[in-house]
Amino acid sequence: MLIFLNVIVILMLCFVMYKASEWLIQSIKAIADDGILSKFFLASIFAGAFCALPELFIGITSSLEGVPNIAFGNSIGSSISNLGLIFGYFADDFQADCP
Repeated sequence: MLIFLNVIVILMLCFVMYKASEWLIQSIKAIADDGILSKFFLASIFAGAFCALPELFIGITSSLEGVPNIAFGNSIGSSISNLGLIFGYFADDFQADCP
């Protein structure tokens, strides 16, 4: 019974996340159509902020629980991952330009 309840909660949260993302996209389009900022700039800001939020929550909760090593490991791991993805993308892009 508990597994069934967990599955229902996960499905409901997926639906809420889907609706929230639709609302966010419509809001970005409305702001960009006003001519204040471009869609790419706004999407980049929101994507960067929302990608950093889970790491912020992990850091806060691990510090409150007295285990700061988790926050340190998370920050080091995410930095290594981000650098690896960026360098990998550019290495692949530059490799395609070489004869």
